[in-house]
Amino acid sequence: MVLNTLSRTFLRILSGAGLVGVFTLAVGCEGIEEPKSFLDPSQVGRIKHEPLVVPILSRLSTGTDEEEAQFANSRDVTEADMLATASDYSVSPNDVLSVSISDLLGPNTVSDRTIRVTQTGRISLPLLQQPIKVEGQTEQQVETAIKDAYRDAQILQNAQISVSVLEARGRTYSVLGAVGAPGLYAIYDTDFRLLDALVTARDVSSAVGTETIYVIRKNKAKADNAAPEAPKANPGVDPLAPQSKATVLPRKSVMLQDGQAPAGGIVTVDGKEMVINKPTAATQDAAVEAKPMPDAPAGKFEFNSLKEPDDREVIKVPYQALKSGQLKYNIVILPGDLIFVPGPVAGEYYMGGNVQAPGAYSLAARKITLTQAIVAARGLNDVAWPSRTEIVRRLPGDKQVFVRVDLDKIFAGEQPDLYLKPDDRINVGTNVIAPFLAAFRNGFRLTYGFGFLYDRNYAPRNNGN
Repeated sequence: MVLNTLSRTFLRILSGAGLVGVFTLAVGCEGIEEPKSFLDPSQVGRIKHEPLVVPILSRLSTGTDEEEAQFANSRDVTEADMLATASDYSVSPNDVLSVSISDLLGPNTVSDRTIRVTQTGRISLPLLQQPIKVEGQTEQQVETAIKDAYRDAQILQNAQISVSVLEARGRTYSVLGAVGAPGLYAIYDTDFRLLDALVTARDVSSAVGTETIYVIRKNKAKADNAAPEAPKANPGVDPLAPQSKATVLPRKSVMLQDGQAPAGGIVTVDGKEMVINKPTAATQDAAVEAKPMPDAPAGKFEFNSLKEPDDREVIKVPYQALKSGQLKYNIVILPGDLIFVPGPVAGEYYMGGNVQAPGAYSLAARKITLTQAIVAARGLNDVAWPSRTEIVRRLPGDKQVFVRVDLDKIFAGEQPDLYLKPDDRINVGTNVIAPFLAAFRNGFRLTYGFGFLYDRNYAPRNNGN
């Protein structure tokens, strides 16, 4: 009985000292940089007055071959993308033209024809033997070319020609991805911009989760430089200069000193005799036999890796900024552009380890950070150790990378937060002393006022009491 009384008194003194220590560690004192308690490492966060701006990462800093989400080689919007140039439309392949020719079939008659431009940029007209090149010309220039063709063929000396473009295939753009009506659309104005294109395609399917719009455009400068030049018939020789004439003479029967007759004939070029078809040393020696080519070393056959086309460029437009009214991103849409609207990110991430609610969580078509995922899992449990948190992320080629992060520093703003990706797995670990700290914390309970109770479950067992 006396022993039980002494032990309870000692535990009360110890609990009173523990209360002071817990209060000191929990509240902290002025000048201490670390505000959270050592007894409860699962309590994370930053309790300071001054504001702090920390970036949010999209990739893990591991040095691995983790791929970018989309279009890693895309560029930002520039001032040149905002300029609209007014010009007449130039005929392109597969366009449909309406051609009206007067007096072709007779006096005071008009011949109307609907003609589609060939893939090589030509059209064929009645009574003309050769097609006319019209690609790259305006409507007025095509009228002049047709008039000249009939005059040169001595069919019509002064024909009245009228040309109009009915279907301008070269003045179109395409919309693909998460929009209301993807497809091919016509450009009706030189000052046609991205917002106009989105209105035509009935806007994006989901404004929530759509962060970026990509415009794939043909780089005209690189395409022109990559075009092959026409081969020259005789480089370095003037085709108009008089050519030398060669006269072949009968073969002379002259014996050489070694008893061999000369192979080949003799020609006279500009008054000079020359031997043609003179055999080489390799052909003179009949005893030399052709050796077979050595076999190629046996190995695994592999196709060459595909290369990215260098005549295309990708413009990255922030959709949320454009939607909020920042018209500096409302770029001009040019003929041949492809507008790609990526769909919202869909998938699941998995919370495991020492969190209150482990399981699979949906990304819900929006970007979720690591700290938001911890809050969604109802925080950490009593034995969690934030500095022992691990992220497992999938890599291309059926691989995965394990990265250790410090939740304590991320919540405190000492390290940047990061966005999660589909199939990410977060595992919050523990420490060997974490259960003992949790048991010590749970052994005492605060009451209202200044009372402090001792949990009898931790008292020495006494069958008599």
